[in-house]
Amino acid sequence: MKKICVLFIILVLLLTGCSSPKTDDTADKNSEETKTLVVGLDDTFAPMGFRDDAGELVGFDIDLAKTLGSENPVYY
Repeated sequence: MKKICVLFIILVLLLTGCSSPKTDDTADKNSEETKTLVVGLDDTFAPMGFRDDAGELVGFDIDLAKTLGSENPVYY
């Protein structure tokens, strides 16, 4: 019985290792031109995130997301 289990495990590992690699269609969608950083936040919790008089999102969360999403982020 042990021999059968060992042979089954070896067979599964061999078949898994020999499978063809999956193609990743998302690589084309996430090229340098189309990269987007999506951030979720609560815009009613000042000073972390809120809307100013002009209706723009401002606050710590927005500043942090902009810093982390920039090409040359500055870490404090």
